[in-house]
Amino acid sequence: MFTLACKSAAAINGNLTQVYLTNDLAYPKEDLAMIKVCCMPVNLFVAVLAGHVTKNSAFTYELWALLSLVGICSYTVLFTLKTFPSKEEVSDWTHIHVIVVSAVYDLVLNFEFVTNFAIIMKIADRRISGMHITLLGVLSNMSEFVHKFYLF
Repeated sequence: MFTLACKSAAAINGNLTQVYLTNDLAYPKEDLAMIKVCCMPVNLFVAVLAGHVTKNSAFTYELWALLSLVGICSYTVLFTLKTFPSKEEVSDWTHIHVIVVSAVYDLVLNFEFVTNFAIIMKIADRRISGMHITLLGVLSNMSEFVHKFYLF
């Protein structure tokens, strides 16, 4: 249940923040897209690093990743969006703040995703691994979109 709540908060934040930031607060979509493009090589490195780090104690790292995810999502919604200046008052520090918050969110989300699938690989039954891994992966991915089932 804890995982479901944390992943739902992260999914809502991921979808809602970008739309609110670009449409309502007039942050340039090109800048936000460039942040995502620049974070991609670092995300690949974090995925490889997470695979090696979480070999022995994946559950502990998953807990810390989920808590970090809830923290960065709360910070994004409660501070970054609340204190975002109007279009005329956007400064370089505002851009740096959005870059740092977006990059940290992407990196923590990527680390959590890899750690989650490390847990799935640990608990999957080896005799029926293909079916079991697919089922666990589907259930895990559906937990990120539970808010959409609620809305519809």
